[in-house]
Amino acid sequence: MTTLKILINKYNNIPKILTAGFNIDETIVDVRDAIAHGRVFGNNPEPPMTLLKFDKPKNKQVTVTFSVLLTKQWFDEQLPRVQKATFIVAKALESLQQGKL
Repeated sequence: MTTLKILINKYNNIPKILTAGFNIDETIVDVRDAIAHGRVFGNNPEPPMTLLKFDKPKNKQVTVTFSVLLTKQWFDEQLPRVQKATFIVAKALESLQQGKL
């Protein structure tokens, strides 16, 4: 099975992608994984809440691998990062289709 992290790593290691500056920030995978597989906690039903992602249990214990306070500021910082990666891939595809890559 190919994970998103492996896919982005393979994409980023294509020489033409590197030369053209179309590489993607791999750390967005951590944000995606935390949102998809993490748990949200809060002291009361009002924001902000905390997003935690845990590693697989080892010896009946888990390790926190991601922790962030889910504030408007945090979401405002993440959205442009994901949009940037999307636009980079779109530009790479366009360049490839035009024979420039």
